[in-house]
Parts: sequence; structure tokens; C-alpha cells
Amino acid sequence: AVLAFWESKQPCQLCWKSRLLFKLSYRMGGTCGNPKEANVEKAPDAIMKIRVLVVKLQGLPANNVPLENRELLVTCDAGMDAPFEMCKMNAIDPFFAVEFEAQAGNLDFTVYEVIDGREAELGRATLDASALDCHVEDLQLQGGSVSGAFITVKVKAEGNEYPEDEGLAEFTVSIDNPKKSKNLGVEVDSTGPSCYVSNIKANGLVDRYNKTAEDANILPIGGYIVAYNGVSDGGSAIEKAMKKAAPTVEFTVRPAEKFRIAIDKSAGGILGVDVPARPVGNAVFVQKVKDGGFVAKWNEDNPEQEVKPDDRIIEVNGKKGKAKELIDMIKKAPKTEKVVLTISRMASSYTE
Repeated sequence: AVLAFWESKQPCQLCWKSRLLFKLSYRMGGTCGNPKEANVEKAPDAIMKIRVLVVKLQGLPANNVPLENRELLVTCDAGMDAPFEMCKMNAIDPFFAVEFEAQAGNLDFTVYEVIDGREAELGRATLDASALDCHVEDLQLQGGSVSGAFITVKVKAEGNEYPEDEGLAEFTVSIDNPKKSKNLGVEVDSTGPSCYVSNIKANGLVDRYNKTAEDANILPIGGYIVAYNGVSDGGSAIEKAMKKAAPTVEFTVRPAEKFRIAIDKSAGGILGVDVPARPVGNAVFVQKVKDGGFVAKWNEDNPEQEVKPDDRIIEVNGKKGKAKELIDMIKKAPKTEKVVLTISRMASSYTE
């Protein structure tokens, strides 16, 4: 992702609405782009500077959200002359990848929704970055009109690297299997380069392991198995290897990275993705995104959140189901309504 850097002393260049920026600047004791010098504390040279990377905003409600003329605005009061601002139009789970410099101290984030010029505060979050050399955190929004939403923020001291999100890191699950049982109890969709875990059967080898393992080390439903006992030559080869008895079974697992997209059926058309002729499991595997479809239109408008081959559709309007059921939900959705698709893919680094 390309990182954007916005100078802290030029808030008006990013001002989407003079009325809103006046409101933000007034909280700091001045007018838009011209805070009162008496109320602004200049940072002495001794104060440590840090770099902040705002990655994404997720978990906001998707119901009754318009597809057009909706802006999500995030501001951060980071101890500088004026708040930093970043915004996305018509996104449900916006991806920002915006970097800026700040003073080490409290980072106060506020999220607004702006529809047709009318703004509403959705929530706030604070990160104490007074002594952080390298940190990543999902900050829960509080005090606004939504619950369950969070903003992902990374912080580093000058000269350091941003940390990887451990929740998205590849990990290994190793399970003793002295009886060489073939009943692993894992149902997978082996379409593509990995095996997507669609179900963990009760009382199987993996289910028994999961019940005693720490949360960070379980084999999760919805995760991706990229290797099994050294076999990593694609989903079909991995699934075949899983059927062989072994005294120890070792899964290399990559977590899922999820986001939601909204498609508009009102103008007519097609979804525009190729899927397997016989879809299996509880997710729709995307083989190809075709030109002229709803998904291609989304990709054109949201290049930082493109739906790509090997992605999977796992929910339609918040509902789960078998792969064929999900396809039917999309087809049968009224043309007067938007359709929200939850996309899953193997996790990767945001800073690549």
C-alpha cells in the first residue's frame, strides 16, 4: 500500500467542509487553519516525535447506509498545531494506510459520518503513545452512535519499523496423534492455493486440541491451511496429504483478512465473477473478476480494496450459508437494494 504523508501545518488543504474544520479547529482554541497562538503549546525540541500509521476502520453498521454521498472522516489530535484528517467516500470498512508525524503522548481519534453535508460523530478512541517504540492496536470506538467498531493504528519511533499485526501472522499448529487417527475432523475447501477451513467436527482430533489450546494457537474455522506436514503444493495436494495417517500432524495456518463491499443492483447487470461449477463448503471461491460486472465496478471505485482471484465471499448482507445458498442470496436480492458482501482472503502485511 502506498503511504500518504500529510503535513500537520496545512489542515486547510485537506478540509472537506469549512464548517466541519472550523468546528475541529475551534476545539483547539482557534479558527480554521489559524489556531490562536496563545492556546497552542509549541513542542520543545526535547519532546520525542513518533510516526503513526492509520491502517483501517472496521465494524461500522452496514444497514441503511447509502451507496453514494457518504464520507467517513477520521481526525487525530496528536499534539501538533492542528488535527490530522483522513477520509474515504462510500466505503463500509475503509482502508486508509495514512502516515503522519506526531508528538509522543495521547493520540485522540474521532470518527465522523458525513451524508449530504450533515455530519454525525460515530465514536472516539485514544491511544497512549507516550512510551511506545513499536506498537499496533485495534482501538474500540466509544461514546458515539455505534458499538463494536474499531480503528487499527500502528506507531513507531523514528528509525524503527512498524510492527506486524500478530493477529494476522502465519502460525503453526502441531498435534500429537499417537494412534495415527485419520479422523482429523477438519472440513476444507481445497479450491485454490490453500485449504479454507469450512468446519471443525465435534470430538475430532483438531476439535479436542482446540478445546485445550490458547486462543492464539487454535486452528480456526475460516482460516487458511497453507501447508500440512510439509506439503504446500496447493489446496488439492494439502487435502490429499491430510488423509494420510501420521503420528504428528502439523498445520501451517494463515488467518483470514476480511472486509465488506457494497454493490448496487439498481442499474441492472451481473455480479461479474467466475466461480466453480460445483461450489463446495460455506464460501464462494472467486476464480476471476470479469469486466462490466458489479464487482469490477467496486474495484474501479475502490482500488485499495479490490476483490481479487482466490478471495472468498463468506456472507451476503450479514448472513452465512452454503456456497450455493450465498450465490442464490445475491441473485435474489431486490434490484432496489444494495448488497453487502463480506470478503475473506489470506492475511498479508499492510505495509508491503
